[in-house]
Amino acid sequence: MMIHLLLLMSILFTADSCGSGRYCASENTWGTNQCSDCPAGYYCPGQSEDSWACWGEGDSGDNAPKNQCPAGTFSLVMSSTCSQCLEGTFSLVGSSTCSQCPEGTFSLEGSATCTTLCVASTSPSADGSDRNFYCINRGSVGGVAGYCTCTCSSSKGSSCEIVGAVHNANDQTVLFNFISNVVCDSCTTGNNIVDNGDSVVVGVGTFIGAPYADSDIVYAINEIFFSLVCSGTAHSCVLDGSNSRRLMNIYGTGGGTIILSGLHFKDANSGTNYGGALYIGSSALVSVEGCKLSANQASIGGGIYAQQSGTTVNIYSTSFDGNTASSDGDDIYVGSGPSVTVHSTCPLDWSGTPAAGSDLDTFAWNSATLSGTTKSFDIG
Repeated sequence: MMIHLLLLMSILFTADSCGSGRYCASENTWGTNQCSDCPAGYYCPGQSEDSWACWGEGDSGDNAPKNQCPAGTFSLVMSSTCSQCLEGTFSLVGSSTCSQCPEGTFSLEGSATCTTLCVASTSPSADGSDRNFYCINRGSVGGVAGYCTCTCSSSKGSSCEIVGAVHNANDQTVLFNFISNVVCDSCTTGNNIVDNGDSVVVGVGTFIGAPYADSDIVYAINEIFFSLVCSGTAHSCVLDGSNSRRLMNIYGTGGGTIILSGLHFKDANSGTNYGGALYIGSSALVSVEGCKLSANQASIGGGIYAQQSGTTVNIYSTSFDGNTASSDGDDIYVGSGPSVTVHSTCPLDWSGTPAAGSDLDTFAWNSATLSGTTKSFDIG
């Protein structure tokens, strides 16, 4: 009995305890498993703390297994974990090293394969799936060698795509029903108003005539935000006030920003009222991008009138031509409180350099802020 007990103890005490980077490999002459160094291309986390001996054999050794490194990783001898392959390299399952991608291909960190270098495409249908990449909505191709990204503002998606639902407006009635949401006794209200963050893509052509919000205004917008984007080249989508009404009232934007992009506001006339093409107030946030305002009339602010504290208007690459005010601010009038900035650069998600044109005719009331350039700019 004592001999058997001593023999059992001898077997137990000759069993290895496998540490990190080792695994249960083979039996010794007593039938007890021994540890071996983890080979390259595998990872061996070692034996769990609650077991002091190596039991079980091979890859599935109890508490001390040997596991192949997954694709996109590698390991050296006696590794307890696998390391990711660097950019420009790749690996298959169970690799001891990462291989360089062939010429003309590229990979991101931790890749199992290499892909063909992307090409900046002029085709709007190029979504990157075939490594041809198009930055839609006037994004500019950027990134590093090997893969394409777009330079976008935060309001756009990762490919400079329009975010939110997209609505197409190819005639005046459809456009009005999407954006003119003011409700009042004497108002006509759109019957298909967009949700906050949606985009309305305006068709090429001239939008003129009824429906109107009321006898003085074409589109009346209150406490919503959206993008209104011309589908064609800049200024090819024309909003025409028929020389009889202000084109757009924007009373607040619900905390978001209304983006007016590539549009041509023309022939608006608010008579003795303020703001010919655009009247912006009530803490509205508005970005006017690559637009044109021409032949608009008002008593003050023939092109744009902005008022009230909290209202912020950024104007990028926008052309002002032939706007008139019977009093002050043919192009821009800034009333008490708002902040208006005229930028000499393209918006963040556009490429190119706008051309400086004529001097703007502007006026800023006492506490108003009108900053930036004093020039009209044109990208059309």
